[in-house]
Amino acid sequence: MSTSKSAGIKRHDAYGNFWMDMTKATSTETDTATIPSGVALSTTYNAGADGAAESDGDKVGPAHAAIMLATFAIIFPLGAVLLRFLESVKIHGIVQSAGVLAALGGVGLGIYLSKMYHHSKDVTSGHQVFGLVLFVLLFLQWGIGFYHHLRFRKHKRPTIYGKIHLFAGPAIVLGGIINGFTGFNFSGDPKNNVYYGIAVGIILAVVLVLLVWKRWSTRRQNKMGSILESEESQEDSYGLNLIRGSHNTI
Repeated sequence: MSTSKSAGIKRHDAYGNFWMDMTKATSTETDTATIPSGVALSTTYNAGADGAAESDGDKVGPAHAAIMLATFAIIFPLGAVLLRFLESVKIHGIVQSAGVLAALGGVGLGIYLSKMYHHSKDVTSGHQVFGLVLFVLLFLQWGIGFYHHLRFRKHKRPTIYGKIHLFAGPAIVLGGIINGFTGFNFSGDPKNNVYYGIAVGIILAVVLVLLVWKRWSTRRQNKMGSILESEESQEDSYGLNLIRGSHNTI
C-alpha cells in the first residue's frame, strides 16, 4: 500500500458498487447552466455508495506461487529421494503423481489469475508460455515413467524410456524452479525472489546432500560386500588346498 500519487496501481485494496442519477447532470437551459463551485463541488445528493465496499485480499496470486513452490521444490525432489532410500517404485510413482496433480491445480490458478490483469490476460509473457510448456513436458515425463515401468516389469531389462525419464525429470524440475523467479518479476514483486531463492536453495541443498550420501553409502556397501565375498572365496580355496594336501600326504 502506498500514499504516493505517482505510484503505479496494480490492484485496488477494495471494490464495490455505486449509484449516480445522471438526469441531475442535464439541463434544458443552456444559457444558465454553470459549473458547480464552492460547497457544491464537495457535496452531492445525486450519487452514493451502493452497499459497503469489500476488501480484496488478492489470495489467488500467493496461492499459485505457494502451490508451484511446493510442487517443484518439495514434492518432486521428495519423490526422487524416497526412490533412492526406500527403493520403492510404487511410492515414487504415488508421490510424483501427487506432484503432477498439484501442478495441474497451480496452472489452473495461474490461468485464472492471468485473466484478472490487463498485462497478463493474453497469456503471451515468457513466464506464462514457459510455464505451459513445462506443464506439457511434465505430463509427458509422467507418462514416459509409467510406460517404462510397465516395460521393465514385463521384460526385466532397462529401456530407453527409463534413460529419458532419468534425465528429463531433473531438467523439468530445474525449469520449474527458474520459472518461479520469472513469475515474481512478472507479478511486479521482484523482491520476493530473495525469499524464494533462499527457500529453494536450502531445500535443494538438503536434497543434494541426501542423494550424495545415499550414493556414497551404497557404493561403500557394495565395496564391503565384494571384499567379504573375496575373503570367503580365499578361505574356501585355502581350505580346499589343505584337504588336497592332506590327501597327498596320506
